[in-house]
Amino acid sequence: NGLVRSAIPACAHAERPEPPRVTGVTDLTRYCLPSAALIAEIAAMMTAMTSLSSSAAAAGAGAAAAITGDNPFVYTNDVTVFGFKRGNGESIWDIKKYFGVVSGALHLDYRVNGTALNVVLSGFYDSIGLYSKPSDEEISVAKRWLKLAGLHTKQDMPFKSLSFGQQRLLLIVRALVKQPPLLILDEPLQGLDGYARALVKSFISKVVESKKTSILFVSHHAEDLPAGFTNRLEFVKKVDSEDYDVRQEKL
Repeated sequence: NGLVRSAIPACAHAERPEPPRVTGVTDLTRYCLPSAALIAEIAAMMTAMTSLSSSAAAAGAGAAAAITGDNPFVYTNDVTVFGFKRGNGESIWDIKKYFGVVSGALHLDYRVNGTALNVVLSGFYDSIGLYSKPSDEEISVAKRWLKLAGLHTKQDMPFKSLSFGQQRLLLIVRALVKQPPLLILDEPLQGLDGYARALVKSFISKVVESKKTSILFVSHHAEDLPAGFTNRLEFVKKVDSEDYDVRQEKL
């Protein structure tokens, strides 16, 4: 199981504060970090999660959940997510606006059969289904994302009428529509056929090239990696042990 991310976009401000050195989980995004520093922080997080998990897969999933703050361990540890210290009465909705997530679990949970356009619009509100009236600007942005993904001709079609691969691609667009600083893709190619895998990988590479959003790509298979990623973090089982080390590799 590996965690892979793309190059970090240029910082909007000139100075980059030095990130704190911590053990375990830390705040990854209140700093505009250089690539090596962010990779080191994620590696530390993954190492911490291996000590709490029974397998590499569980540790990888746990690390991704810890980044979003959606992990029970955040309430028994000192965890800050996007500037919000968990367990202090913070709103999860304040945190969610800083990241987008796509996973097989989300795909299964997205049972509301709205149109493709409404699915993308729901990304502005982090909701499964659209329950608020979107603004004209939000509709315009959603349509532009649909066109970029090659799904603009499907915008009025029900979500469930699309192919499984088109649904997964649409969920990635939904996660990107609010242009979050971080996009987490947890096994985004799982369950897809060859054509759909190629389609989704191509779109992810387009997002990487844009350098607008940092991407954390989780996969069990090296061949799943889309073009353009620059770093790999991989769980490596220790010899004669049930524990794992985290290996960092520059691609």
